[in-house]
Amino acid sequence: MRPRKKQAYPLAIEQQYAARLVEVANTISRSYIDAALDAYKATARMDNTAEPEPEPAGWMAQFFAAMLAAEKRLGETLTHARRVVKQFAGRTSDFHKRQFHQVLRATYGVDIFTNEAWLLDELAAWEAANMALIKSVPQQTVIKLQGAFIDAVRNGKSLPEVKALVKDVYGVNAKRAELIARDQIGKLNGQLTAIRQQAIGV
Repeated sequence: MRPRKKQAYPLAIEQQYAARLVEVANTISRSYIDAALDAYKATARMDNTAEPEPEPAGWMAQFFAAMLAAEKRLGETLTHARRVVKQFAGRTSDFHKRQFHQVLRATYGVDIFTNEAWLLDELAAWEAANMALIKSVPQQTVIKLQGAFIDAVRNGKSLPEVKALVKDVYGVNAKRAELIARDQIGKLNGQLTAIRQQAIGV
């Protein structure tokens, strides 16, 4: 038997997927942050002191209405995200298949082809898991913005101060998007290896 060739990892695909998910996360962040800032403007007297309105029920209602409006605008972003996820599922699968058969040829000197009727279901499950993770980004964003909003109103912060307070949401969401990409490409690559090896009796 020939020396075992190591199967390459789809690192470039992982990096490109991360970049695309960061774009999605930034779009989500921008939508929710803009909505939160608009809600803050509506609940504060925009004068030199930026003194907030005194009734908590009123300004929290403004905040949640703004978050709901931002959520309703997510449709196009999530549709785009689904296209991205599906594209990278296919790219990862195609890359893995090429690498897998290269290893087989290098190790055994032959190509072994099997029916991959399982593949569509496997990719669909991966896509669904990725979309669930992407949809968690808005949920975490609302939680973070809610804390910042309450702090800003109660302490009478100016609009520039509020903007500074919420800008780190971009960085947090971008890091989460990168983590999703690294974790999920690695998982799909590993799953495909396990299933394809099992299919040929390895």
